[in-house]
Amino acid sequence: MIAPHTSTKRISLLDIVVIFIMAGLLYYGASWQIFATNTDAAKYQCYTRAFWHGTSSLNIFPPGQCNFLTHPSKQLIPIPHKELVKKLTDVGLPSGLVQFVDGQSPSQPYHALPYEYPMLTLVPFTLSLLVPMHFFQIAFAFWMLVVAALVYLVLLRWRSRRAAIVYAFLLIVGGWERWPGALI
Repeated sequence: MIAPHTSTKRISLLDIVVIFIMAGLLYYGASWQIFATNTDAAKYQCYTRAFWHGTSSLNIFPPGQCNFLTHPSKQLIPIPHKELVKKLTDVGLPSGLVQFVDGQSPSQPYHALPYEYPMLTLVPFTLSLLVPMHFFQIAFAFWMLVVAALVYLVLLRWRSRRAAIVYAFLLIVGGWERWPGALI
């Protein structure tokens, strides 16, 4: 025998109820901000659109939603594009490389990456593009609920039902902790 006998935990009605209550409470707690233009999910929508279609496509959003991309602050961009090209030339890098860097523009598709997130964050952001653009934030909330349910099921399978229920409780408390402060 290579591995000891492990008991498989079955998903019970209790687990299904906990997952649906968790999802319902998390969605209800975030529902007040679903269509707001100043939320994190609205930023993710801007990042996703800018990456796949270029920053020139951001004019479809309400005014101000994507200002952080169209008019970035100096703290977000460590070195302006023209200054970067000049420094590359001054260092003596090959002109082909300098011209390649000079030809890159965030207004082109596949060139605008998130400032404060790694490139792989575009994967969950992009999943939300499977629906029409005005439902992006609802789709993003749905995918986050799917992730929360999957974590619950992983805890149930490889830890215990108690750990999974505690996770669901703490996730709800943590998610709702922000809610009262956001209304002030």
